[in-house]
Amino acid sequence: VFLTSCTEGKKTPGESPPNIILILADDLGYDDLGIHGNQLLETPHLDQLAGESVQFTPFYVTPVCATTRASLLTGRHFLRTGVSHVHGGKDFLHLDETTVAEKLKEAGYRTGMWGKWHSGKTPGYFPWERGFDEAYMARLYVHKDNEGLLNGVKVQTKGWLTEVLTDYAIKF
Repeated sequence: VFLTSCTEGKKTPGESPPNIILILADDLGYDDLGIHGNQLLETPHLDQLAGESVQFTPFYVTPVCATTRASLLTGRHFLRTGVSHVHGGKDFLHLDETTVAEKLKEAGYRTGMWGKWHSGKTPGYFPWERGFDEAYMARLYVHKDNEGLLNGVKVQTKGWLTEVLTDYAIKF
């Protein structure tokens, strides 16, 4: 799960900017949710959230996670961003790309990211260097007792990663 939460934007007289929570879940299909007609699985909390939210239903994903993230982070076709696959150096978002987090910061928002980053894993590419004020970059494919980086500091978490990520986002 990749979460971006943005709060505390610039206020215009008499109006508060909206809080933004963007959720990208790997391997979750459109038809997997009850709100989209699935009668085999019960997803009441996600259905409620979706019913109270703006949904990006015309957004197209790609066959793998890193390329979808690149498109979502930049608003551009993934091949233009430098990301073409999930490993072997093909999952690094070009440094000259502008991320949605950078644009939101320009608008006065605080930004956070918790979960699977998969957009580069060396100095200059980390989420806290790409516009996020706070970021927990989880270790890939470890769903319980994860060891990741919180703003560049190694952190060992306890329990299921989805619960840890949710706690980080709520605290933020």
